[in-house]
Amino acid sequence: TENLRSEMRESGHRFWIASVDEQDAAFVSGYREGNTAWIKKIYVDPACKGMGIGRALVNLVEQAFSPVTELRLLVNPGNVPAMDFYRHIGFVEAGRKPVKMGDFEFLDYIFARPAPGQVTDKN
Repeated sequence: TENLRSEMRESGHRFWIASVDEQDAAFVSGYREGNTAWIKKIYVDPACKGMGIGRALVNLVEQAFSPVTELRLLVNPGNVPAMDFYRHIGFVEAGRKPVKMGDFEFLDYIFARPAPGQVTDKN
């Protein structure tokens, strides 16, 4: 759609699709903002969960926008399985962000993890 083309042209968004047995199984989109790579959307077909696809797509975004100091994404507070997955692969909660989609407004969690080789301050 034109909206996707606009995101790619104006904001540098990139999109990837992962396949399993020649069938689309997952996708991810991301962009770079300063020294941060952002994952905008990620989806893995439930039949393909546990195969390492989600982790591979997260790493792909990080590598595609390298060098960056961190990787960030937004998670809806009701999406507990996603939050568990992100924690499992090294993300931590880094704040909250108001989000508006159409007429709906909500407060998402920001999850972040340092890029490889970055030192974190854990006071």
